[in-house]
Amino acid sequence: MTTNPFRSDWLKAEVDGTGRPQRGLSYVAGSTAEPLRYITLTGLLDETVDLHGGREAAYFAASGRRWSWYDVRSRADEVAAGLLALGIERGNRVGLWAPTCEEWLGTFFGAARIGAIVVPLDPAWSETALEHALSTAECRVLVLSRYAGNRDNVATLRGLTPEIDRSWPEGKLRSERLPRLRYVVLLGEGTTPPGTLTFKALRRLAGPAQGARLAGTSAALDPDGAAVIQFTSSAGEPSRGATLTHRGLVNNAIFAATAMRLSAHDRFCVAGPLHRWFGLGPGMLAGVAAGATMIFPAPSFDATKTLSVIGEQRCTALHATPSMLSALLDHPTLRGTDVNHLRGGVTGGGPMGAETFRRIASELHLPELTTAYGKSEMSPLAFQSSAGDPPALRASGIGRVHPHVEAKIVDGDGRTVPVGHRGELCVRGYLTMPFYWKNREATRSIIDPAGWLRTGDLATIEPDGYLRVLGSVGVRTA
Repeated sequence: MTTNPFRSDWLKAEVDGTGRPQRGLSYVAGSTAEPLRYITLTGLLDETVDLHGGREAAYFAASGRRWSWYDVRSRADEVAAGLLALGIERGNRVGLWAPTCEEWLGTFFGAARIGAIVVPLDPAWSETALEHALSTAECRVLVLSRYAGNRDNVATLRGLTPEIDRSWPEGKLRSERLPRLRYVVLLGEGTTPPGTLTFKALRRLAGPAQGARLAGTSAALDPDGAAVIQFTSSAGEPSRGATLTHRGLVNNAIFAATAMRLSAHDRFCVAGPLHRWFGLGPGMLAGVAAGATMIFPAPSFDATKTLSVIGEQRCTALHATPSMLSALLDHPTLRGTDVNHLRGGVTGGGPMGAETFRRIASELHLPELTTAYGKSEMSPLAFQSSAGDPPALRASGIGRVHPHVEAKIVDGDGRTVPVGHRGELCVRGYLTMPFYWKNREATRSIIDPAGWLRTGDLATIEPDGYLRVLGSVGVRTA
């Protein structure tokens, strides 16, 4: 029988001290009972396809399309082969500037299959923010939706690189402000500027030679290699590019799914946006790790559509931020929505209080909802409660340290403080980013020589091992 690394029975003094503070100090270490996996993101996807191939993998409510796990891999392979046909190689960066949609899923795993690094971009970013991210990451390809809500993304991009309105030899764009950018791929239907190509064209671009290269290219990838550059943000603008590895993302997703008790029998409503770390890690990737059916209610969060989908699709688990949960609780259609199939899921942020947690459990029917703490730099979760933890405990704190993770609370001099004392939370383990993309100075400022990552958050670790976050100590992170 598989050991549950998030077991809470030690609170009744029935097991060893895994996850508890040691020697009266605010230091905790997660369970190592389950070994870390040494595979890539596409290795994880392949395992899920092998186990659940014909089962429903995803439902996109906006388009009404349903994908099996075979479909997920097939679409990813089409994108991967198309990127190879464009000359994209391992380590090249692929910007993904789109809200949640089926093309997001296909592009993410397609790029990952050939070792390209995905750069998720916020659909709400301004031209300046977009230029900063694309320039910093030196993206060679940009895949974008034509619109984000009512905003014309093509017009925004044209202001940054008017060269898209010209034809270029061999289709390779030449942009003065973005000299590394060579290809712009547009999602959806509409007018296509001559310096761009459509997503449909990308999928049909490859020939037999590119298709034949996929298996060998994917098998040769290093699990310790970079998979994602996740930009942190400050006042809505991108800041630093946290570089995350295949191995870090895969294992974190597995542990997040374990804490939620997520399985292939679940219908997992992912309400959070995929371009943010919370939607990507404990959302989409946790769904893949568990083989759960992922339900995507809308391109961006919409309380009405989310509740409608929860009822119509008989969702059993929910991924949502605290603000999203509040919007669902206060929505006038909640009383008429069948939420009785729901049982658990995950939310992020600080404690919500006993009354809010009671309402979530009763009115949204989420008695097993887990709370989690994470950051862009940590793949992304370091602490999470378990679905089996007492409700009062989950309401008052964020959770216990993840497996294979160390955490400590330090004072201003870097000394570990006694249990229950305030200080800065530091984290170490497989999950931490190796560096900020092309920013050594910023990396040194946040990761010390021993590998401890400063989170910039003021917190306590209580005698029960639970983390409580109290605010910021001023380190600039996500």
